[in-house]
Amino acid sequence: MVVDPAHPLAERYGDYANRTDELDGVRAHRLLAMRRGERDGVLELRIEFGEVPLSQQVEARRERLGRASQDRTIESLLQELVLDDLQSALWSDLEEWARRESLQFAAEAYAGLLRSRPVREERLGALFLGAPRNPVGAVILDGQGAVLDHLEVDPGTRGWMGDVLRFFGTNGIMHLAVPSDTRSSKRLTHLSEQLGQDVSIHAVRPAALAEARRALSGADQRLSRAEASAAILGRRALDPLGTWGEIDPVRAGVGEYQDELDEEDLREVLLAMRAIVRGERKKKAAAPPAQAVVPKAKSLGSAVRTARELRPGMSVSGQVTNITGFGAFVALGLEYEGMVHVSELSDEFVSNPNEVVKIGDKVNARVLSVDPKRRRIPLSLRSENDRERRSPRRGAPQRNQALADLEKLFDKK
Repeated sequence: MVVDPAHPLAERYGDYANRTDELDGVRAHRLLAMRRGERDGVLELRIEFGEVPLSQQVEARRERLGRASQDRTIESLLQELVLDDLQSALWSDLEEWARRESLQFAAEAYAGLLRSRPVREERLGALFLGAPRNPVGAVILDGQGAVLDHLEVDPGTRGWMGDVLRFFGTNGIMHLAVPSDTRSSKRLTHLSEQLGQDVSIHAVRPAALAEARRALSGADQRLSRAEASAAILGRRALDPLGTWGEIDPVRAGVGEYQDELDEEDLREVLLAMRAIVRGERKKKAAAPPAQAVVPKAKSLGSAVRTARELRPGMSVSGQVTNITGFGAFVALGLEYEGMVHVSELSDEFVSNPNEVVKIGDKVNARVLSVDPKRRRIPLSLRSENDRERRSPRRGAPQRNQALADLEKLFDKK
């Protein structure tokens, strides 16, 4: 519960106020957050035990406690011999469990980032939009990540968006790397719409850009801050393992509540995972070419080897590779990824996809449709029963709009 509603941090922990949760159902990152709230003086946590079974255990062992226990009540013996120490001991075990789980989650999410499928293009466009009033940077990269052309515009200048569109259009760009998370999401969405369905959008995690910019050398140092950030996003799309492997893995920000974990422990785990992924890459490079065109997801069945063989209603399994405000992208082991729109992430209303899935999560989904021509596979994580029972108020109009949004997004993939 919230101990002090007037505490300056009370709003941050409002979701935890006056709640009772089963310990088996509490996720590791939530437990860490609750313990931080307790340390901040906002929350008071208490573990409630089934005292009747515990009392029966004390009663059954009373004779072993000697004569001094004969004049004591069961309740007083239970408190002194069990409950006084049980709370602290259990909290210690829970925190250790949450720490291990959080480190494992961070390692899996980091592996998903490193294993992202590279964009194979001889000319790739990249765009960076920071805060709404900050300059916008755009670059053209060759297949090895070298900057062929660059542009910086002031978003406060009339016609700036047209300048960016002409820049990419003149260079014949068909694939564009953009930040997956930006405070200028509305401008980015509008720009994407203006580019049209012929341009494929590749959302790239924008974490640790400052650190990556400091490592730039040669001609890259003449780029503006915005242009350099765009170049880094583009190179991450071209070579995820190589570019993410150049910076401190902790700065990738893949762990939930990272500030609750020991930084050196987290770095050690992530560096070990990086070494594993690099080893996988070397082993794959040394292996003879596989007979199959692409690996298949486990649940697709032995007959399904390409996206064209998928059918609506099929069950597929995969791993979340990227998250945007629209939803989540899922690698299925096929030639292109599937997409779960935000409206299909859960039976409940979802305002932020990050509340439901994280990069690296393994998910089981249902195929909604397949469009090989446009290289898109809309997926759903909702239960089939939920699709039938939704009320008209939250059903048809909202569903139709969600599908329209999904269609629009996939036109850019």
